[in-house]
Amino acid sequence: MRIGIDASRANRVQKTGVEWYAWHIIQEFKTIIPPSTEVVLYSAAPLVGSLADLPPHWQSKVLSWPPRLLWTHFRLSWEMLWHAPDLLFVPAHVGPIGSPRRLAVTIHDVAFMAMPQAYSRQGKFYLNFFNTLDSWRAKAIITISEYSKKDIEKFYPRARGKIAVVPLAYDAAHYRVLDEPEKTRTILNRYGIRQPFFLSVSRLEVKKNTDGMIRAFAAAALPDYQLVLVGKPGRWYNQVEAALRQSQVQDSIIMPGWVAEADVPYLMNAATAFVFPSWYEGFGIPILEAMACGCPVITASTTACPEVAGGAALLVDPAADSALSRALQQIAADPVYAGQLRAKGLARAAQFSWRQTAERTWQVLQQAV
Repeated sequence: MRIGIDASRANRVQKTGVEWYAWHIIQEFKTIIPPSTEVVLYSAAPLVGSLADLPPHWQSKVLSWPPRLLWTHFRLSWEMLWHAPDLLFVPAHVGPIGSPRRLAVTIHDVAFMAMPQAYSRQGKFYLNFFNTLDSWRAKAIITISEYSKKDIEKFYPRARGKIAVVPLAYDAAHYRVLDEPEKTRTILNRYGIRQPFFLSVSRLEVKKNTDGMIRAFAAAALPDYQLVLVGKPGRWYNQVEAALRQSQVQDSIIMPGWVAEADVPYLMNAATAFVFPSWYEGFGIPILEAMACGCPVITASTTACPEVAGGAALLVDPAADSALSRALQQIAADPVYAGQLRAKGLARAAQFSWRQTAERTWQVLQQAV
C-alpha cells in the first residue's frame, strides 16, 4: 500500500495551529505506520528540520512549482494524475482539484460559513468551493471536535456518514509546568512584561475577540495587572486598534507581536490566567497548552471551547464583555479558586496526546483504503 501525505503546510517555518497539527501527525506516523506501507511526503520545497528524518519505507517528493501559487491545485494535481498513491491524505488544507481515486482530508472547522464576516469574499468562496467538492469525493473526512462535525454536516450534508471525530492535542514536552524562575524573568523582561498579568495567544482579530478582551480588561479595573496579547494582526485588525485607542489602560496592554514558540510556555507558566474568549473555535489547542502549563483558563462558553475545556475552565459568554470582566476580577481576587482551576486543567490536559490523535487518524486512513 502506498500512502501520500500533503506535507506542504507542515514544512512551514512559522506554523499556525493547523500546520502544527500536520507536523505532529506526520512525526507520530513515523513510528505508527508499519514498514509494509510506503509513505510519500509531498512538498513544494525540501523538507526542513526533523520532518526530513524519514524511516526507510518513507520518501520525500519535492514538487517544484516556481510561483508557489496554487501549488495544491496545479502541481500536486498533476502528480495525482500521473503518479497517484493508493490514498492521498491532506491534513491542513483542501484536496487538490485533480484528486486521486481515494482522498482523505481533515476539515478543521467551517468558521467561514458560521462566521462569514471574519473572512474575505475570496477566502469564503475558495473554502466553500473546495469543502463542497471534498465533501462529495473524499472517502474519509476527519474533523477535530463534535461541534465541528455538527457544523460540517449542517453546511455540507453530503459529508454525513464520512466524518470521524479525532480530537487534537498539544506538545507535552514543550508545554508543561516549569520551575525556572531566572529564565522566566529573562523572557518576561525581553517582552516588557511584569507580573501579575493576563495572557492571550492568538491572532489579533475580531474572530478571536481581541477587541472584547481589551474592553473587558479596561472595565475590570485591575491597575496592578497587565494584559499581554501575543500574536500577529488578523482580519479586521482596525477594530482591535479602535478598541485600544478608546481604552483608558493602554499603558497596561502589551502587544509583543509574534513570540518565539520556545518562549510561550514560560509566559503561560507566569500568567495569572490564560484568556481565550474566541467567537469561534473548531477545537482550541491553546486551551490545552495553557492547562498543561498549570495556568488557569478563561474561555468561551460557545462553539468547541467547552468541549475541549471539559469542565476545567471558567466559561464566559464572548458576547458579554461584562462577563469576561467579572471573570478576570474573580481570578485576580480568589487564589483558591484559581488553584482549583489549575489542578483541574492539569488533569484535563493529561487526557490528550498527539500519539492518540495519530493512532486514531491512521485507523481512519486504513478504513478509507
